[in-house]
Amino acid sequence: MMLFEEGYQELARNVIGRKIQNVNGLIYIYNVPDLGAPQQLQLVFFSENESIVFRCGLDGASLELSDLPMQEKDLGEYGKEVIMDLSNSCFFQKFIGKILLQFYVIYSEIEQKVIGAKLFFEEGLTLVIINLGDEIKLFDTLSMEYEREEKINYIDVLSIL
Repeated sequence: MMLFEEGYQELARNVIGRKIQNVNGLIYIYNVPDLGAPQQLQLVFFSENESIVFRCGLDGASLELSDLPMQEKDLGEYGKEVIMDLSNSCFFQKFIGKILLQFYVIYSEIEQKVIGAKLFFEEGLTLVIINLGDEIKLFDTLSMEYEREEKINYIDVLSIL
């Protein structure tokens, strides 16, 4: 597994300039799928199916980036986690076929961790993936109030090299 601090630059470098082919989520299901908070999120790019997987860190605040495949889990009486294609959802449909132009990590000075990623695509599209309360949440942008409260810094992945 690769954490942001341990080599996410290489994974990000492999997908910058590539088009998104599809988006998959590891979705918790008890009676109904919880599509609002995927357990993991996978972005698959055209290029030998290059992909990156986002997941919450064990510390409950950080967001990890991995190149390991997602795995479904049977949680017995507590439900299950299944991989679902989210590409046709209202939120992700606009990103399919778009080129990833820039990859920023979201660093919280309050948490002193990387808590998310901000991805910029062609046509001015932005995708924010963030660990919010030990759940992956997705936004077009973060509110100014949240940015101030968490003392957010956006760090360009490629400028760290």
